[in-house]
Amino acid sequence: MASKHSSNSSQSHGQSERARCQLELGSDVYLVAKPWHQKLLIHIRRFENYKGKTFPTKGGITINLKHWVELCGCKSQIDETISASKQGKDETFFRHLGANVHTSMDQNFAGVDLRQWWWCDETKFVKLSKKGISLSTSVGETERQFGNYERLCSGTELCYTFCHAG
Repeated sequence: MASKHSSNSSQSHGQSERARCQLELGSDVYLVAKPWHQKLLIHIRRFENYKGKTFPTKGGITINLKHWVELCGCKSQIDETISASKQGKDETFFRHLGANVHTSMDQNFAGVDLRQWWWCDETKFVKLSKKGISLSTSVGETERQFGNYERLCSGTELCYTFCHAG
């Protein structure tokens, strides 16, 4: 996993500390653990390169440490859903992580979706918002073709260790 850091991105949004952990998941998607107002936030976000520097985009989601731990706890259920889906079974997975953030997967979507949802008063149901990111689960023959979700899982323990480091 390649690791990058944009030196000017932390100051541009009023942040006083740099990322504690920044892992490339592939396809310009990064996992970033960063303090914000004395709270640790986990960003799973698409980044863009501009003039040799890497900048975060709006494409992604930010969760707190509690929701990150909840997501990590879903790994085995997500893996089972992926395995069943690859066998042609009609399996779905949907979990509320907290703060209107849900992770989901179904047979019609080839990936794991992390997204904020919102309550619709008209229908009395929660609906998808644009805030979120979809992580591919496809695995190719080479490491470069490894899916974003698998890279997220590979980086989970490493990032968790960095997050809790003094």
